[in-house]
Amino acid sequence: NKISTTVGDVFIYSVPIYQQQFGNALKGAAFVFDLGTLCIAHLGDLSHKLTPEELKAFGKVDVVMIPIGGTFTMPPATAQEVLPQPKPKIAIPMHYRENFSLVHMFTQGFKNRHLPGNTLVVSKATLPSSTEIVVLTPPGGGFGSAE
Repeated sequence: NKISTTVGDVFIYSVPIYQQQFGNALKGAAFVFDLGTLCIAHLGDLSHKLTPEELKAFGKVDVVMIPIGGTFTMPPATAQEVLPQPKPKIAIPMHYRENFSLVHMFTQGFKNRHLPGNTLVVSKATLPSSTEIVVLTPPGGGFGSAE
């Protein structure tokens, strides 16, 4: 179902995508949170490169939350191909279930940093000039040897 709503000062809308489940493509949704000066995209369970139509629907994206898990979402190699498509300033990997080898594969070749906590404060003024992957530390989790 298409979502298009405003909550407070945030305009939230969905972009139809496909996710994979046991080799089958299922319809899913990504969500965009437009705060006026900052736009955040949550790519949901995306399992494919974005089409031109999907990219147009996302619009200008500052921060993207990108799945890298590979089971029900795209694997790190595909996520590396998707990352430059929306041209975000910050990318936050997700859906890797504390498998830090997936994080390591995804961040290879990209500017990245690992934060000691699971919170990131972002504003338009603090965005980096080029895409940076920011890896948050799960609650109670560390990065072990995959860092």
